[in-house]
Amino acid sequence: MIRLIATDIDGTLVWRGVLPAQNRHALHHAHQQGVQVVLATVRKYSSAKEIADSVGLTCPLICEGGATIYDHTGTCVYTNAIDDESMHAIAHTADRLDIDLLVTHAGINYATPNAIQELGHNDPTIMASMVSIPSATALPTLSGITRIIVAGAEQVLTLEQALTGLPLRLAKHFRRDGVLDDAVITSVSATKEQAVAHWCAINGLTWHDVMAIGDAEADAGMIQAARIGVAPANATEAVKAVANWVAPLAEEGAVAAAVQRFVLTAQKG
Repeated sequence: MIRLIATDIDGTLVWRGVLPAQNRHALHHAHQQGVQVVLATVRKYSSAKEIADSVGLTCPLICEGGATIYDHTGTCVYTNAIDDESMHAIAHTADRLDIDLLVTHAGINYATPNAIQELGHNDPTIMASMVSIPSATALPTLSGITRIIVAGAEQVLTLEQALTGLPLRLAKHFRRDGVLDDAVITSVSATKEQAVAHWCAINGLTWHDVMAIGDAEADAGMIQAARIGVAPANATEAVKAVANWVAPLAEEGAVAAAVQRFVLTAQKG
């Protein structure tokens, strides 16, 4: 019996900022049946909360790729920041290689000169709580950084190669045409699957109680660990390969189809 649905937001629950009505209805129905809903996303809290509000659910939020967890009251109950030594290396390497970063600390985004232009078209909410900085080493603090976003294939791959060996998690996002779009950097142990496992542990649940849904590299771990793992048809091939079932496209209600098939119909039967 599925007792918790963990779903990614972008490319899964919503497509290009649009929430299919059937997804909203399905999650509400599941919630009414006593199934807990958790949104697991690379977004920061304020942006994820906007999506939760649009769904009409007051629910836990796993944010910044698993680096933070907020309960239904909006209280942060878990933080897993990048260690100071690694953050120091990231900042100095990015400045040396002229790589623009968007860095999140305590819910505030700090952006080097071209990061806003490179990332803003993907997620307009990135502009909220934005502080412009001249360089990565000009950050007011290098401690407690929970998320870094770098855009563009060349910059992502260059920075990834330069940071090899550091205890970091670099999760890439690809467009439907296969082009590498951006990457999110967190602590090596700040992953969606670790965050879901942590939330389950403090709520008396196990992976056997979970259905996980997602489309990107950052979702693969929780999809593989869950009792039921689902990928929308627009997911990367690597994610679809570890899923139990491939749902319709995100914009066609992938989440609703999964909830209907594996939660509502199954549990009714």
